[in-house]
Amino acid sequence: EGAAIISAHPLPPTDFVDLDPFDGKMRARELPLDVTRHKIDGDELLTGTCYSHEGTIAMWYRILNCGFRLSACTGTDACLNAGLSRPPGCYRTYVQVPGEFTYDSWLSNLLAGRTFATNGPLFTRFEVRDFAMGDSVSLSAGVTHLDGSVRVECETPLTRVDIICNGQAVQTFFAEEGECVIDVDFLLPIEDSCWVAARASGPKVHAPTEGDSLYAHSGPVYFTMEGERIVVESSAQELVEWLIELPWATGHILKGHVQIGHTSIERWHAFNRLELTPKGVLQQFGLIRDLRKLDCVIDIRND
Repeated sequence: EGAAIISAHPLPPTDFVDLDPFDGKMRARELPLDVTRHKIDGDELLTGTCYSHEGTIAMWYRILNCGFRLSACTGTDACLNAGLSRPPGCYRTYVQVPGEFTYDSWLSNLLAGRTFATNGPLFTRFEVRDFAMGDSVSLSAGVTHLDGSVRVECETPLTRVDIICNGQAVQTFFAEEGECVIDVDFLLPIEDSCWVAARASGPKVHAPTEGDSLYAHSGPVYFTMEGERIVVESSAQELVEWLIELPWATGHILKGHVQIGHTSIERWHAFNRLELTPKGVLQQFGLIRDLRKLDCVIDIRND
């Protein structure tokens, strides 16, 4: 009670059931379920179990696209085995802490989403309409554009910074060859409720850089248009299918193909006890607000 819960080793959305005896037992297949139960505060975007940063971040985008909020986090993982472990600090979570810096203020701002995750590049500024990462902003229907600015720095050359809106790179700014700083303003057209974040990347130039490239991702700023929940229908559809398949996949693993910990077993039984119906799953991800509209929204196989 009162703890901050960060989902570690999230499963890339490209392979639902990975039966590798090591990696297969460590991946948080139940993340979308935990999100619907409001049991997760943050997501590990950069992880040693997935060298392609895009894989884990794609799942985070889907969750944000359904109106849920997870702080951008990462961590080094265990550093007890000098042969297999990553170097300490290879993945880091930075938290913006206005005012006095204490452990409590650091934790409260992490939970508020004022974070960025990185294996090198540093966001020294990211604002949208003068609002910071983690802020929630109500907009009137007449707002058509959002202005913002971003500055990212790195000890080695950068390639680009992308402005991300609802999971899509809507603007890209490239660094001059050899430049280690990108400092730009942007103007973003919008039509509906959305979240906006920044993503920086560059070439991997030395061994201590973990993953397949330099990479950093800011937490989002959230904008609600006329009180409407953020819902990207394609992301919601994909998470609905994920939840419908989750009991089968976890049961498949439990039958002896992979040894997994008690936590995953407990979550599998918890899922069965919840008895989530197609209607309930759809409503959780914002696909329907009126259950009477179910039949005209999606057809779910319930086998």
